[in-house]
Amino acid sequence: MSRGGTNVGCRAVIQTLAASGLVAFASCWLLLRIVSRVAGRIGLVDHPRDHKLHEHPTPLAGGIAMFVSFSLAVLLLDVPLSPYRYLFAVSW
Repeated sequence: MSRGGTNVGCRAVIQTLAASGLVAFASCWLLLRIVSRVAGRIGLVDHPRDHKLHEHPTPLAGGIAMFVSFSLAVLLLDVPLSPYRYLFAVSW
């Protein structure tokens, strides 16, 4: 064990980051499945054309799921969010 309990502090940080990453991954996976279905139903898709590489209509709303997942992961971290305020402000 190291002096001053820094090993315990590192473990807590690693556990928090791991939990945050897991929440981001799981929520993004789930939200992408939901958003892609909704996008297909409401017609928010990119249709293939001559200059495009995809062969099937592709949902365009995946960024919404990724932003929400990122936001949830950041909110789980035990850090002040004021330095990151600009990041959320410009993404809307």
